[in-house]
Amino acid sequence: MKDDRRILLKIIEHCNGIEEAVQYFGKDGEDFIGNKIFQKSCILDIFQIGEAVKSLSSGITNNHPEVPWKKISGFRDIIAHDYERVSLEDTWITITEEVPDLKEKCESILAEINTRRQ
Repeated sequence: MKDDRRILLKIIEHCNGIEEAVQYFGKDGEDFIGNKIFQKSCILDIFQIGEAVKSLSSGITNNHPEVPWKKISGFRDIIAHDYERVSLEDTWITITEEVPDLKEKCESILAEINTRRQ
């Protein structure tokens, strides 16, 4: 049986890593586009999120269609296999809009799991 709880915690950890990078490097898209270290930091966390999503059980992914699991894992595949296709502008939108939403949804799913364990 997959340890969805541990995987969700890992996804949240990588979301936090992206938030920390934004706090450290700047909250502006121009800062992101102009800083390779900022880009690589966030893109590595996005890659790790996509990798973790692929490890979640079908029970989690099927029961939570509000999370775009396939889109997340698909972005990971683009990063891994076709990096030149990665748009920095789209990545910035992912970082500032989609990652906080994903973190919130994963925290909610985790709370649901924890409630069932009690």
